[in-house]
Amino acid sequence: MDQINKLKAITTAYQIATLTYPAYEVLELLDPIPLERSLELLLILRQSRSTIRSPVNFLKRAIKEGWSAEVMPERIGRY
Repeated sequence: MDQINKLKAITTAYQIATLTYPAYEVLELLDPIPLERSLELLLILRQSRSTIRSPVNFLKRAIKEGWSAEVMPERIGRY
């Protein structure tokens, strides 16, 4: 898949997941990642139970911590 088609696919998947157009930072973050993993990250974003205020930070953390769609992250109680 060429680079332009990959970015179109990521853009479309992001729009499906969030109903908004992705910021440049999101595309820049997901561009070097394989398409299959990018789609999995967007699925995780879509499945999130809470409102995501910063999709970029959410995706960065998901990449860093190796989140998968099968095992959703749990909210940590902070006292």
